[in-house]
Amino acid sequence: MEVYSEDYPLIEYGLTEKALKRAVRNLNKKPGMKKPHRGTEPPGAFAVEWGASWKGWAKHRTDSELEEVNQRLRELVATFGKPHAV
Repeated sequence: MEVYSEDYPLIEYGLTEKALKRAVRNLNKKPGMKKPHRGTEPPGAFAVEWGASWKGWAKHRTDSELEEVNQRLRELVATFGKPHAV
């Protein structure tokens, strides 16, 4: 069995005593906790769409225009699937 002296790392790796103490302290440190949000930040997936509402927009459209929009919407759903599907 080989026994090392206390100053082995100082001699072998060229560390100063202060650097060795700092390394040992850092190895024994517990990981810190992340601070929780204080509630003032916006949520991560929060989006606001600015624009006319569907009802306000649709009020000024003809039946043929509304049917065209619905047809394109069905095509998009068929191609990409429903948005926000769980």
